[in-house]
Amino acid sequence: MWRKFAWAGARRLAGRDKPGAAPLLSMPDLERALWAIGGTALLINLWRNRFYIVDDAYVSLRYAVNLLDHGDLSWNLGERVEGYTNLLHLLVTAALGALGFDLVQAVQLVNLAALGLLLWSFHRCALVIAPAHGLARAIGGGVLLGSTQIALWVWGGLEGLMVAALVTAAHLPLLGAVLGRERPDLRRLLGAGVLFGLAGATRPDAFLFVGAAGVALLLVETWAWRLRLVAAVTVGLLPALAVVALTAWRLRYYGDIVPNTFYAKTAFDLSFRMASGARYLLAAAMQAPLLLGAGIAIGNARGALPWPSRLLGIGAVLYLLYVMSVGGDYMAGTRMAVPVFGLAALLLVEAMTRTEEQHVRHWATAALLVIVTLATLIRAEKMEPGAYLGRIVGEYIAQTWPREAVVAVNCVGSTPYYAPQHRFVDMLGLNDRTVAKRPITELRLPTQSWPGHAKGDGAYVLSRRPDYIIPGPADGLPVDEPWFLGDAELADLAEFRRCYREETADIPYDPAFERQGRRWRPNPLVLTYYRRICDAEGRTLAAGK
Repeated sequence: MWRKFAWAGARRLAGRDKPGAAPLLSMPDLERALWAIGGTALLINLWRNRFYIVDDAYVSLRYAVNLLDHGDLSWNLGERVEGYTNLLHLLVTAALGALGFDLVQAVQLVNLAALGLLLWSFHRCALVIAPAHGLARAIGGGVLLGSTQIALWVWGGLEGLMVAALVTAAHLPLLGAVLGRERPDLRRLLGAGVLFGLAGATRPDAFLFVGAAGVALLLVETWAWRLRLVAAVTVGLLPALAVVALTAWRLRYYGDIVPNTFYAKTAFDLSFRMASGARYLLAAAMQAPLLLGAGIAIGNARGALPWPSRLLGIGAVLYLLYVMSVGGDYMAGTRMAVPVFGLAALLLVEAMTRTEEQHVRHWATAALLVIVTLATLIRAEKMEPGAYLGRIVGEYIAQTWPREAVVAVNCVGSTPYYAPQHRFVDMLGLNDRTVAKRPITELRLPTQSWPGHAKGDGAYVLSRRPDYIIPGPADGLPVDEPWFLGDAELADLAEFRRCYREETADIPYDPAFERQGRRWRPNPLVLTYYRRICDAEGRTLAAGK
């Protein structure tokens, strides 16, 4: 019944319910409605998802804490391992922390600023692409504003919005040139290069966008070959220097050419990752109609694909192929697709400029319905379980366990962040070079198929002689119910069985905190962990003390 009502309403808005009937909304009314409803959906989504943050965000924040307090950009003081992929995002967050902001609030302020830059960049680029097509701009802008993922990753604590903002802004100096409305200007091309370089410093895979932009500029047939070459080199010069500088610094500071996360997240062969990545992109297209809509609109628009779409599309497609090649990730909101949202919205705008006017009205009506549907039907997210439970456990460790204790964990974000004085062993390898570089040839547990969760090394963890081990999720599980490879391998080791005793602890926490996460755990929380009962030589201590 509701589908019939919605379809009738859509036809009435578009003026197709009766032959010759006037549309319910004029073109200017549709334009204003799209901006208003998109903006309202953004505010609603920001409010509904205000508690959302992922455990991985706290990994970077622990690096920021050690940088601010000790001048050491490390996860464990003195252990130089690059377990993050958001250097500029991390440094800007740390700068706000140095000014007195709480780091969790600081990272969300950075993302709010990135959202503002993304919307401004989209608006300016859309004016270049469609200066006389207000409804086309409103379609792209309304769907961008109404995308749930945009609001989700303001609070999520990672760098996707910052990359999207910088990449979208970097295309602004290029669009007018490829449209032939202005001659390529050296300063504007260098400005684009600066923005691309900043995007790459925020997340290394964003350098793919500058490569795509260079290819697109080399293919502009209306330019002389020399002009194409100069433009491509000028745009790529500063990002290339940034790659060299960042690689040299990384090699000197961490001793690796690529971040440790590269090794931790590329466990299986390319075909396995591509299959996982294809499923991830399909989910992204379903969860973010912006991506799906841009593709359909371009396919249905009339005429040859113009240079703005080629410029924007090559970068978007190349980046999404990269996402597919690494297998995506496990987080809500398909966050690895967020960097292309600005480009996808601009592709949608450009496609609307090549669409017949009556069809543009249909697109506008569909966009309105999509925005309203997503804002009302998609479930709001609370704190990611690892972040929620890990915070409770981290605060307990900080208050209860000896400060000199070493703790082995799979939840490597919030638990270590809220226990800053303790040292940790990362059993999944994100912040541990030995675990990350261990070759994995078989899938022993289903959780190994989660991107970033395939690695483990029980024997190595045991060799570190941690005082406490928390297997499984943030609140722990017995090793006989393994979640991850390291847990299962520990269970197989006789030394572990002899030198570690399973214990539990009841951790009461503030009832007011419960509403920030999904209530599927009791209060007090039951923590399951293993305490070492052997001395350094492996001799069992009397009474396990």
